[in-house]
Amino acid sequence: MATREELLRLTTEEFAFFLEMGECELEIVEPNTLLTLVAYKFTTIAVELQFDWRDLDVTCCVSKPTDGRLPEGYLLREGVRIRFRLGDLTTDVLAKFRQLPQPPKRRPPLDEWADRQSARMADYIRIYAGILKSDFAELRSKAEAGFYPK
Repeated sequence: MATREELLRLTTEEFAFFLEMGECELEIVEPNTLLTLVAYKFTTIAVELQFDWRDLDVTCCVSKPTDGRLPEGYLLREGVRIRFRLGDLTTDVLAKFRQLPQPPKRRPPLDEWADRQSARMADYIRIYAGILKSDFAELRSKAEAGFYPK
């Protein structure tokens, strides 16, 4: 099973291209032992990877920072969109997830489940990074249009 440290290291390696662009700041927040947020903050958007260690899951979102801070809340605040899941901005995410081996119908023993889930998290990290690396300008424009309508 990939450990928390290994998955976070994989994330920083896979998303190193953001820092190489020279226009973003990396922020890692651990509000409690069950959650970790890895955020790449640009001026108008932030790309966030939200790790749920209890359920062994990782989600990628694009958010609208305010005064350089990540927004509070999840998708909406006071009826205003503050965050998009990456899958809201492109169909590539779901298409690539569907290419992964599907889990068995029955839930395996806990150790086997944890091994599979951590491997799946690593796959998700690579998929998110690949999509963002190849289509970042377009995805950034879509998110900005949603956050800053004309």
